[in-house]
This record gives sequence, C-alpha cells and structure tokens, in this order.
Amino acid sequence: MTVVTFDSIKDHNTKLIRKALEGSIFMKRWADDDLPITQVYKSATGLVIPVGYFDVGVIRKADASTWNRDTETSDVESWGYGDPTRRDIIKDTSTCQFTMQESKRHVLEVYNSTDLSGVQADADGNVIVDKPRIPQALRWRMFSLAKDGDGADAVYFLRAMPNCQVTAIA
Repeated sequence: MTVVTFDSIKDHNTKLIRKALEGSIFMKRWADDDLPITQVYKSATGLVIPVGYFDVGVIRKADASTWNRDTETSDVESWGYGDPTRRDIIKDTSTCQFTMQESKRHVLEVYNSTDLSGVQADADGNVIVDKPRIPQALRWRMFSLAKDGDGADAVYFLRAMPNCQVTAIA
C-alpha cells in the first residue's frame, strides 16, 4: 500500500504567482464603431497598443491600478431546502481606481470630463480650462497593461473596461 502524503497530492507552482511590477493605463474616448482589443503583443514586433489609445502617464505608486468587482445576486428559495436552489447574478460592476500625476492634455480631459482638443495656449503660453456649467458624462475605453519580469521572461497581463466613466475625482 502506498502512503499518500500532502506533498504528493498538492499541485503548487510558485512560478505562476504573478505581480504587476510596472504598468500603464491606456484610454481613448468611446465610440460606437470601436473594435474589441484582441492583441497587445506580436512575436515579430513586440508590444502593440491599439490605435487611438493614449497612455495617461505616471500613476501614483500607493494605489497603482486597483481593480474591484461588485456583484449582486437574486436567490430563489424553495420549500424544504436550507440553501437557495438557484442563484442569478443580476449586477456585475467593475471599478478601477488610479491617480494620474501628469498634466498633459489627455489627462486633463479625463480629469475635467471635457474635450480640450480645440483649446489653444495664448501668446503668453496660458491655457485656461473652465469647469463646464453642465458636466459631460464622457465615456471611455480603458485598459491596464502590466508587466512581471523582464526580457524573454516578461509576462504581460491586461485588464480592460470597454465602456467606462470617471465617477470619482480625488
């Protein structure tokens, strides 16, 4: 008889523990004809950022990109059963929190929820961005691209929100 030990039955692989050592957040204004992101790496050319996306720049280290998911369920309870006999997910909301640190045009558009493409500096270099009287609910496409490791051992992972809005400004 063979004695089964815990070490012989566990299926642990510490090489599969990933950590986002660095990364960037990429955004673009949402449009009806946008295509889903299908690839960000090609073996022949390396990383490929989809057309139209901009890097929001340096992100505060303390919270980097913090992703959360909130789900709500609806249970069906049945006579004679202690646990629900059916559970449906009726809400599934994802959030991503990050703090942009650069003051470039695209970042100011995201932060102020306004289109700044027509804003020009005056002769003295001043740029005035007024708070809109009625804020726009701009929709965005956003993804976070993170990297663990370096060189040939680098592993990239992407999390995306194909339709999102800025809901909190800190």
